[in-house]
Amino acid sequence: MVAAERVASQAGFKKSCIPEVGRLLKLAAAAKPDGVIAESGTSSGVGTAWLHSGLDAARLVTVERDEELARRVAGVFADDDRVSALAGDWRLIEQLAPFDVFF
Repeated sequence: MVAAERVASQAGFKKSCIPEVGRLLKLAAAAKPDGVIAESGTSSGVGTAWLHSGLDAARLVTVERDEELARRVAGVFADDDRVSALAGDWRLIEQLAPFDVFF
């Protein structure tokens, strides 16, 4: 969470996922322990971090149009092969469907 919040701060992004929504995302991800979780509009990755905190064996794929933000978020989750952070349009993740949770 801290690393994603740092990315948001460095990018000047002030509309990150609030804790109340984050806790809901964590529960949603945890509800599908072996599923595929998708996120469109990664931004700085705070919501992604909340989804990540609820993962068990599930995979998480997230996509962000801003290439620099996508690169930074990919770096935050580089050590976790369950997470794929892509740069581009949301249609990039179409090929990975179906999803158990889509945020």
